[in-house]
Amino acid sequence: MVKSEEEIKLHREAAYLHEMSLEVTKKAIRPGRNARDVIEEIRHAQVMAGSEEQQIAMSFGQPGSVTYRQHSIGNTFVRRSLKDGDVINLLIESSAAGGYWYDMRRFFCIGPVPEELQEAYEINIESRAIMAKNLKPGLVPVWPWMRAMNF
Repeated sequence: MVKSEEEIKLHREAAYLHEMSLEVTKKAIRPGRNARDVIEEIRHAQVMAGSEEQQIAMSFGQPGSVTYRQHSIGNTFVRRSLKDGDVINLLIESSAAGGYWYDMRRFFCIGPVPEELQEAYEINIESRAIMAKNLKPGLVPVWPWMRAMNF
């Protein structure tokens, strides 16, 4: 959809919130902290930067073991602290002025990256390159099953 200059500016401001949040997150995640404190640090930074609403979810744990989940909404508090070896899956959904929502999902590791996660990352990079190669302006996206049915 064609956007006005004002809309483009608002989109950029919303995207900035997530770039800024990524930097805050990198500093906030460390062994001994609990997920709720990390989430609140991210939320505070977003509010101070002009965010109107935030929904943040964090899943974390050791590969192959129980996964813990902490959300910014509700009254649940996970007492388990972050530890060396944890893999963290963080989702930040928030709006900037004017109600423009953006979301960002990132994985973080405390310590070395597990081999399985590194392999998944490399597959992702390869698949994104294939998608980028096939993108053409104005092309209508079609699922493979649609081709088979002559959509």
